[in-house]
Amino acid sequence: MSHTGPVTVHPRRALAPALASTFVVLADTVAARGTVPGEVAALEAITDAAGTRFDGAARIVGDLTDPAPLLVLSTAVVVTLLATGRCRAAALLTTCVAVAMLANPWFKDLVDRPRPEVRLIPEPVSPLAFPAGHAAHTAAVAGGLLLAAPCSLVRQAAIAGGALVLVTAWSRLVVGAHHPSDLVAGWLWVAAVVAALWPHRSRM
Repeated sequence: MSHTGPVTVHPRRALAPALASTFVVLADTVAARGTVPGEVAALEAITDAAGTRFDGAARIVGDLTDPAPLLVLSTAVVVTLLATGRCRAAALLTTCVAVAMLANPWFKDLVDRPRPEVRLIPEPVSPLAFPAGHAAHTAAVAGGLLLAAPCSLVRQAAIAGGALVLVTAWSRLVVGAHHPSDLVAGWLWVAAVVAALWPHRSRM
């Protein structure tokens, strides 16, 4: 009679489901309650402290991290990867960005959360806020670069991608375009995608 011990799951394999589950819990909370405790006060404090003096810079950042510029950047990287024979890296980056661009609008419609009303938003925005498109899209580009980067350049890719994500998040908060949980939600679900794709990246 054979004996099977307890099944163990490698922490890396558990990361994607954990991130996805956290996103689902956050989305359910926002859909049911409309907000996360304390975040409206936090956003009001941020926008009050910023005033309007950062509006111009924030709008430039927002424009540069809209889908079209990010697609141009991603396409340029993919073409470079294909030209150097790194087809797997190109496929991973393409998958990550494409999933984010296609799925985030669906999540927005599903949760149906309106924009914050803490101040007049000084730029055109869509009516729905959760998950933040800018957060999801920049996280997808950052994660895609990590997936595509050779081992020798992973640190540099992480620094560049992290800077892109954080500067974009700042630009959305100071103009009152997103609640903090909108941004966190965009990061969470895209991070789950990156974690799921991570075992397939090249080790070179």
